[in-house]
Amino acid sequence: MLQRQGKIQERFQDKIDELSKIHSTLEKLHLTQAWSLRETDLWSYQRRLDRFDASRVNGMFVDAEGSPAEVYEQRV
Repeated sequence: MLQRQGKIQERFQDKIDELSKIHSTLEKLHLTQAWSLRETDLWSYQRRLDRFDASRVNGMFVDAEGSPAEVYEQRV
């Protein structure tokens, strides 16, 4: 049986990179400015995440060619 070990196919790397960048930025904001963050400061990040989530087709992420990710990739 093929061992996946949490690896994502290259065709989804851009989506993973985008999510990682958002995560890093929000984590830094939380650590350095948590006491001064307002809801309006987070609005642009929420919009980006909403667009990302809306890019699903039938509940699954697809690559640039419209091919869905495998089930294990959807969960990672």
